[in-house]
Amino acid sequence: MIIRFKATEFGAEDDGYALICGASNSKSEDDHHYITLQRSSDPTDEDDWGVHFEIDDQINGGYDLLRSCKCSPNLLVCRLRKGVSWYPELTTVEVTLPKSQNNYSELVGILSRIFHDRKKDIKIDAEQVS
Repeated sequence: MIIRFKATEFGAEDDGYALICGASNSKSEDDHHYITLQRSSDPTDEDDWGVHFEIDDQINGGYDLLRSCKCSPNLLVCRLRKGVSWYPELTTVEVTLPKSQNNYSELVGILSRIFHDRKKDIKIDAEQVS
C-alpha cells in the first residue's frame, strides 16, 4: 500500500534535544496526512534508539519502521520495513513537497543528521523528480 499526499507545509529543526522533520497537508481539503521523523540531536546519546517515524497519529509511530528515505526538492519518499496500526499493508509514503528552497535545505540537513549511521538508507537528490 502506498499513501501519497501533497504537503501544504514541511519543515525541519534541531531543538537542542531532538532532530525533527515532517510534512503535512493540513491546509488542504484532501484527506489529512502528516509524517514526522525524529532522532536525538546528540549522536553519542546513550538513549538514542534510532530513527522514529510516525504517520497520521502516534499509534502509527515507532522505531525501526523505516527501510529508507529518498528526498528531492519536490518529493520525499519513505519506504517502510512493516506497516503500522492504521495501515498494516503500508509499504511507502510519497509526499510531494511545496517549493521552498530554505525549507528544503533545512530538511536535507536534518535528514542527513537523522540518518548519520545509516548513510546507505538515505538518498538526497539536488534535482526535482519528474
